[in-house]
Amino acid sequence: MSAPSDSFLSRLEPLCAIPVERPRLVLALLILIGGILGSGIFKLGFDPSTEKVFPEGHPAVTNYEAFRDTFGADESVFLAFEVPEGHTVFEADPLALARRLSREAGAIEGVDRAIALADLPVLVLTPVGPALVPGLPDDPATATPEQIERWRKNVESAPLIEGTLLSKDRRSTSVVVRLERFPPGVAGAELNTRVVAGLEDVVRRAQQAHPQAKFFVAGSPMIKHRIMQTIQDDLVTFTPPLLLIALVMAGLLLRSLRGPVLVVGVLLLANEWTLGTMGLLGLPLDPMTTLVPTLILVIGVADSLHLLVEQRAQALLLGPEATGAETILAATKHTFVPCLLTTATTMIGFGSLCTSNIPPIARFGVAAAMGALAAFAATFLLIPAISALLPAPRAASGVQARAEGLANRVLARPRLFLVGSLVFCGLLSLGWLKVRAETDFLAFFPPDDPLITAVEEIQERFSGVAPCEILIKGPLGSSRDPQVLGAIYALERELEGHALVDFAFSAADVVAEGNRLVSGGEAAVPTTREGLARVEGLLKQVAGGQLPTKQFISIPSEGGPAAAHPDQEWLRISIRARSAGSKKFKLLADWIRGDLSERHLKPLGLTAIPTGTS
Repeated sequence: MSAPSDSFLSRLEPLCAIPVERPRLVLALLILIGGILGSGIFKLGFDPSTEKVFPEGHPAVTNYEAFRDTFGADESVFLAFEVPEGHTVFEADPLALARRLSREAGAIEGVDRAIALADLPVLVLTPVGPALVPGLPDDPATATPEQIERWRKNVESAPLIEGTLLSKDRRSTSVVVRLERFPPGVAGAELNTRVVAGLEDVVRRAQQAHPQAKFFVAGSPMIKHRIMQTIQDDLVTFTPPLLLIALVMAGLLLRSLRGPVLVVGVLLLANEWTLGTMGLLGLPLDPMTTLVPTLILVIGVADSLHLLVEQRAQALLLGPEATGAETILAATKHTFVPCLLTTATTMIGFGSLCTSNIPPIARFGVAAAMGALAAFAATFLLIPAISALLPAPRAASGVQARAEGLANRVLARPRLFLVGSLVFCGLLSLGWLKVRAETDFLAFFPPDDPLITAVEEIQERFSGVAPCEILIKGPLGSSRDPQVLGAIYALERELEGHALVDFAFSAADVVAEGNRLVSGGEAAVPTTREGLARVEGLLKQVAGGQLPTKQFISIPSEGGPAAAHPDQEWLRISIRARSAGSKKFKLLADWIRGDLSERHLKPLGLTAIPTGTS
């Protein structure tokens, strides 16, 4: 009675024989399938979105989307330049350059607005009251020294200018480029790429026109672009060396030219099938799925070398009269089932990741399972079809003998090898004690990377480039309550004492500054509703009839996005923070939600939700 495996093998024998009996037909089909699936590579997109690493429905994503639905995008790019020593940015040429940068940047698709130092207006008294008017001519290069001096005094007395648009030494200025809200996924990544390319082009032209100035560009959109760029570069940079390693190792093992070429052919074909299928299915490349091509190299090398080594062993068994078709058919029958079972278990293992509620992990599971299947199919279709058209390989027993010798040594001392393996695994498992959960996107790049340099230069001259937001939810009428605005103002000042936070800004700051203009004293939120009403009246006059706090407050009675929270008013605190890892930002968020909120907000019925890209 035959064993179950023999019965199973006998049913697979006709399948194994097809590539050997009809090699030209199989090769033609491989070319056709390769052309169809390969077309999907041109549809393959890149998605470096950081929010996609959260499970669907995660509160962090829900809060972030609610914030963006209400207040818009939170991301900015910072274009900064430094003038030569002995000069300041309060000169006609640097001011004209800043104005030109802001206008060129603002014209790029995907940019909401760009603000430069030269764009700042001044507060003047008109017959109908105070108003903001342009402080410099349309072309700052035509401004007189007296005009610039009067405007400089006004600007330097304004809050939050130093550290955002102006450096302490007055030699550097930045243009803050606020971006629109981008669509999710690949479309947003492509728009982000176009925006970054446009901004880099603006800076490149400015550098050519002003070689004496030093330019820097930084911001979270730049990091996303560089991550995507690095993904693309890594695929191009590392694939050829890995293929070369596979070629050399196969050559050393098989001692022939035919074998390594077949191995590389399998690897290329499997990668083409997998990446093309991903493109056709709409699965983008991200920091997880970019591991799939390397994974295919590992799996494909193992399957193809297993088959080719077995073909040489069969050539020895069948004798010198055996043909290439006979040896590869015998090798295929011998290795097909073991490779099929290992491929199936590999696909099941990676396929189980599809149950993850984290999209990049689920996508990786699908792509890895497809890659394992592609490597198996390419091995047992391409190699048998080509080998059937070629003479039998040189018979060799050396590899077989060495493998059997190693197996015999292990079996002769099973306890020794078992204990040794357990000790080795135990020593390696100690490394778990040093595993830390941390994500710092800047740490992905070498210290001398231009992106790192730009972030350090801008943060040294101005303030942090990491965007953070606090969404404050309160009862109706909160934004007109002096006590609420005073609590938010006090929270911000304490927040600015944190090592990560350079400054915080909200509607409370606008009101405090307006109160300074009304009272002539220090910036502070009025303590009475009457005082708040006087300040609001002044702010409306200055801003042409509308409160300049609108972008920081969402009131249901005003309609728009606020209709989504009809029983609450939402207020926003924008923070400029230093770039850091996720661990430090988690501690900051915990402090905001916990102790800081307990002391300043919860007694007034307010809830603080830290959010934002960082």
